[in-house]
Amino acid sequence: MDNHQLVTVSSNENKETVSKGITTNNTALDSSQPDDGSSLPTDLMNCNYPEVASTPRRPRTFGEISSIRGVQNISRAETPFIRSLWILFVITMTSLLTIFSSFLIRDYLLYETNWHTRTLRDDKTAFPSITLCAHNPFSLEANRFWREGSTLNPKQINSRFTEIATEVLRQHNVAFSINLLLLDSIETFYTNLDPKVRYNIGHKMEMFPHCMVTSESAHIVAEKCKLELDTELHLHRISHPKYFNCWTIEGKALEATKEITRLIMLVQLVPSKKINEANLSFIMDTFTRGEGVISVVHEPGTYPEIEKHGINIQPNRMNQIIYKPVLWNRLATPKAPCSDQPPPISDLGINYTYTQGQCLNTVVQEQLLARCGCLNTEYPRPASTDFPVNPTPYCTSLNESLTNPEMASRLIERFQCIGEVMDQLKKIKEEATRQGRCPPRCSYFTYENRLSVTLWDPNAHNLAAYTERYRKLDGLLKAHSSMNMTNSFVSYWNASMQQFSSLDFESHNRPEQFAEYSQFVDGSVTYISLTRQEFETTVMDEHLVFDVYILISRIGGLCSLCIGLTMAFFIEVVEYAYMRLLYNRMNEQSRKWGFRRPAHVTQTNVPSTELSNIDGSRTVLRRTRRKRYRMCCCHRPWPKSSSV
Repeated sequence: MDNHQLVTVSSNENKETVSKGITTNNTALDSSQPDDGSSLPTDLMNCNYPEVASTPRRPRTFGEISSIRGVQNISRAETPFIRSLWILFVITMTSLLTIFSSFLIRDYLLYETNWHTRTLRDDKTAFPSITLCAHNPFSLEANRFWREGSTLNPKQINSRFTEIATEVLRQHNVAFSINLLLLDSIETFYTNLDPKVRYNIGHKMEMFPHCMVTSESAHIVAEKCKLELDTELHLHRISHPKYFNCWTIEGKALEATKEITRLIMLVQLVPSKKINEANLSFIMDTFTRGEGVISVVHEPGTYPEIEKHGINIQPNRMNQIIYKPVLWNRLATPKAPCSDQPPPISDLGINYTYTQGQCLNTVVQEQLLARCGCLNTEYPRPASTDFPVNPTPYCTSLNESLTNPEMASRLIERFQCIGEVMDQLKKIKEEATRQGRCPPRCSYFTYENRLSVTLWDPNAHNLAAYTERYRKLDGLLKAHSSMNMTNSFVSYWNASMQQFSSLDFESHNRPEQFAEYSQFVDGSVTYISLTRQEFETTVMDEHLVFDVYILISRIGGLCSLCIGLTMAFFIEVVEYAYMRLLYNRMNEQSRKWGFRRPAHVTQTNVPSTELSNIDGSRTVLRRTRRKRYRMCCCHRPWPKSSSV
């Protein structure tokens, strides 16, 4: 590009010097340039062009101002080889920068995460819920119902399935008949009972004779486990297909249970051998059933997943469950969004706090209900399942109004449909996740449990005295201003001391002495203690492995390594754009002013040092690359006070 130098002469002095300089330097012109061998023409010296306008100076190229490594070397290169070498360098480094940056961006868009662990000291969290289910789901009331014939017993249900399996075998469907014979389980028995019967033959609240709650400031004993009278805990029932009546103890308000450190429960169990009709039934449960209790510690308000997280509790033992809360904080990303307030999960008309697993199970249950017309016992169930009239059937429910061949055909259709849905189980859950129907919760609790077991051999006297003492103390506290209550407590205390001194220790454990507590010495009661380890919370925070700050840092390192690209590059782009815009505007103004070169003005070789003013006219000399000058005059006058 030509480098131009603008020189303006606007005075009327030293005319002769300019003329002499122009004439003298004409001999140095290139042979291709016109040369009349004379001095500056007289008409130029005497022209009446009062002012002369100039074209604006051409701006520098972007290569001359760029800070990108190698770009300025391209502009300054003196040979084609050096210029080509620098061009190759810039292209290669820019290509490598683009490729490596695309790899970094691709890794960032994967949104891979990891978990960081930290511990919150002196952090009081809500006391968790605990759900208890007896391995033997039947109470002693079941014997009476079956003896009276008021409800179906296990033998009747098993006999009906055997008849249907025989009918299917006659149709040469061996595989399906085998499946029917394998349905001799408590779960199948549950699906063929009315909701009211399920409750009546299961365990009631009476299975909890005592509950005790310990906090930092109080110790409360609740007879019959009526915790709601003096604490923020309450007991409610869950109808489970494998355990009939399960019972959950949880807080009414989360904030009110933060001070609780221990919950003790005494559970009255019924040995399986005392359930007459069940002794020779439920063969398929032989290796999945035992004696005692299965318990699960879970977040308050959530549905207990007993099969996944259950802990077996031994009967007639002191079982201590020590828990430690773990708070999970998920990171919401475009690849894995999460929800802070998802809708609740419903089971038999009861709403539970949302969990992603239960939500996905609900989606599968909806598919089974829509395609097969029945329900799977493993998944959340709609409220219509427990309707006494026309309930939604389970997939293993029998219809008494249908004959065996009809029922066999119905079951075959159901099981074939269930098989098709189960084959697509993974696809159904993935589709629900992809559609955003079941996002995980952004924040939730889990509990690390540790179970310790030892022998527990209570005696009826101590249990009776313990209960009676707390009963009297509770009455004294509630009526502390009553003199009658105070006198009553003093009388009780004196009497208990006399009874203790005259007690026959060899026979103190006899049931006739303490009939109310005789069941505690027959080995059917188990002791369960849910204990908070300490007021600490383990927090698991999810973070991006490759976040935006790391992305910018690594791309910046690549830019520095390859072509030295910095943020100044964007300022240079703005600068170049601004200079080009300014140059274009000046060109437009020059054309608007009518710039033209007079025909009689020729190119002359005039040194800039010999320029002088000519006659009050403004003369502009432009220096070209070959150090030649062009004198241009314009007829349009300029203000005399301005300068170009």
